[in-house]
Amino acid sequence: KYDNKKRVFLENMIEATLGFNSSKTDTLHSVRTNASDLHYKGNLNLRAVKSWSYSLQVDARTQLLRIFDNNSNHVKTDFGSPLYLNVSLGMRSNFKFFKNKINGDLNIGTFAYNYRYCDREDIVGNYGIKAGKHSLQDYGSRVDLNFNIGFVKNLTWRVESYFYTTYSRAEAQIV
Repeated sequence: KYDNKKRVFLENMIEATLGFNSSKTDTLHSVRTNASDLHYKGNLNLRAVKSWSYSLQVDARTQLLRIFDNNSNHVKTDFGSPLYLNVSLGMRSNFKFFKNKINGDLNIGTFAYNYRYCDREDIVGNYGIKAGKHSLQDYGSRVDLNFNIGFVKNLTWRVESYFYTTYSRAEAQIV
């Protein structure tokens, strides 16, 4: 995180998630990957008024390891398959309520570029990419809402969500 306390501030976040499981019903894999995410989010902000700033946001996600179907060598996901990239330009606001017990940010990207890539030919259709192609590109708008709720001193609930639309299709996620 960088903040020059005047006009410019920058935030970067990298998150990796790995999870493994074993199942007696899967005779091909003694241990399988069930969660394998790599996520980067960066914001370059230029303060406008009060808690609002102009924002350039980059959001990129992919898988770290292969994930297989149960009792099969068919790959469901792999590194770079799929790869999601979204770059949005808009306004961002930081907020605090109830003596900072609820705090977060709202990013309204009025212009957003969305890119989706999948290297593996056999799973391209699972990610909305047309057969024979490896990528999907479109433009639209994106809204991100991220906030923390502090119940007690050492217990906080974090919610991250986004909504993206091209005005002919939409996608959303709440984590």
